[in-house]
Amino acid sequence: MRFRSLEKWEVSPEIEGLIFFAQRAEELLFDYTVDSYKPMSLNAPFLCEEALSVIGDIKKELLDKANLRPILEELSWSLKHDMVAKSLLDLPYESYILSEENSSIEEIEIKLSVLRRTLDSYRYIDECLDLLYIAIENKKKKDIDSIARLLFTNLINQGMSKSYLSKKTLDFFFVGNAPQKITNCEAFKDYVDAIYPKSHKFEMYFWVSGLIDVVSESTEAFGIEVLDELPEEVAGKLPKSKTDIPSITYKKIAKVSGFRALDWYSAKEIAEKKLSRLRDLYNLYHHKSKIEWDDKVVVVQCCEDEPRTLGVLNSPIEKIEDERPEQASRKLNRLLKNINLSRGSFEKFNRAVDFHSLSANTRDVENQLLNLWIGLETITPTHSGHAKITQICNGIMPFLSIMYTKRLIGVFTKDLLRWDRRTVNRILKKIPVPKGAKTIDKVSVLLCCPKCDDLRAELYSDLKDFHLLRFRAFTLHEKLSSPEKVVALLAEHEKKVLWQIRRIYRSRNLLVHSGRTLQYLPSLVENAHDYFDQVIFIFIRMCIGTYSVKTIGQSFELAKLTRTGLNKKLKDIKVFDSNSALILVNDYSFMQL
Repeated sequence: MRFRSLEKWEVSPEIEGLIFFAQRAEELLFDYTVDSYKPMSLNAPFLCEEALSVIGDIKKELLDKANLRPILEELSWSLKHDMVAKSLLDLPYESYILSEENSSIEEIEIKLSVLRRTLDSYRYIDECLDLLYIAIENKKKKDIDSIARLLFTNLINQGMSKSYLSKKTLDFFFVGNAPQKITNCEAFKDYVDAIYPKSHKFEMYFWVSGLIDVVSESTEAFGIEVLDELPEEVAGKLPKSKTDIPSITYKKIAKVSGFRALDWYSAKEIAEKKLSRLRDLYNLYHHKSKIEWDDKVVVVQCCEDEPRTLGVLNSPIEKIEDERPEQASRKLNRLLKNINLSRGSFEKFNRAVDFHSLSANTRDVENQLLNLWIGLETITPTHSGHAKITQICNGIMPFLSIMYTKRLIGVFTKDLLRWDRRTVNRILKKIPVPKGAKTIDKVSVLLCCPKCDDLRAELYSDLKDFHLLRFRAFTLHEKLSSPEKVVALLAEHEKKVLWQIRRIYRSRNLLVHSGRTLQYLPSLVENAHDYFDQVIFIFIRMCIGTYSVKTIGQSFELAKLTRTGLNKKLKDIKVFDSNSALILVNDYSFMQL
């Protein structure tokens, strides 16, 4: 999260809600936003669609009926908290969902099919936009936050690229030439026109290696035409620097056409999949060389006069914050000097790291997910007699919980310092904390301690037009203001993560057993990568820290005991003070180096 200049805005109390929406929309669509603040993988309409799809797979005996229960649980939870869906339903949401234990698959299916028609994607989007405009006018920030997340979740699942939505949002509200000035909430309607999903015909021109000539007779089946150069009617409308051959490797042009998409970036993804299929089929017969293409592509859209060029997009596996090279080097050296695992555990650790590397080194989203899942499965101890997915969920969940509050407070601390380090330090100096306390410790006390009410009010005032950061401070205080609320927050987090892990597992099975891919696969890759990294980095700290854990089994048992101990400690605290609030950000003893 960063504060962007409001030069394009005529700032007044009237448009406070729209400023907040613009700031929240940018955060939602930023590639490196922490997962708690990103769009969801699925909202109610697409959870309903997922449930119907799983029912179809159960009927085909591709999946067991037990796979339906967590989806129905999540759908019920989603409908309960979705003000947009509830405003569209004709009956209370409970009327649409039947228990899989007491109802036949056919009964569940017909109810869900009615629910899906009721929550038609475009009907849902239109209701989102209507309710969002009302919330913006009334400056109801919690409603804006909730509906904006639902809106972008729906748009992305409908086929729009998050990169496209991000570019349109930044251009409209912060950096583009139009509109020149945002003076009132009516500007939101112009923004809606810019992002509303509309289907377009596209032609995509890729620079490809000359090897494509070998398969030129087969390209028509993929909607691909091989050319020697860009057509004059396209090249003539581009600057010469954008029509030059990027490398002597790429001697030909592949024109991909005959398809529709909602935006340039999703069109590029569709076109690249066609090229990838052609390349992979050719590799069935010839293994030594493969058809390659440059990242740069020329895009022609049916309703635009001018073509445009697009560069490389971040792959889902890359949408996670990296260590700086020097920090990564220091941590690697420390790992190599201090790790002392048993032979069997060291081999499993190495194998899990190998699968992570395979995932990081491919741009194929399906292979990214498969390798990340295998990595998680490799590092997690499992035993016969219990379902593997249950053991994996139970095994990795403590790793994803014990550092959750520190993660939230750490992100908030970085956002504060990025905004105004001097102002933040002035406030933090007034917080009574033990000697040697770090900045994150002080922020934890600021958020949790009842005695810091005045300092929080001072921070809220100093944040002025940074409405999103003020809202984040306020909502974090609400969630962390008592030990009971923290216990509830962790339980809610674990419930959502459990649903997502099971979704990743189902998607992995569908890829393997039916070859079917899913629209929301990129978000699953982002989550799977995040889960893998959290598990592996905490495991490493256990190995090289003061406990010098010797086996993977020991580390998973230690994480489980730590999670149980955290709940017990929280229940023993009556009210957070400057000492007890540090439990939310302290490293555990096994992590001390």
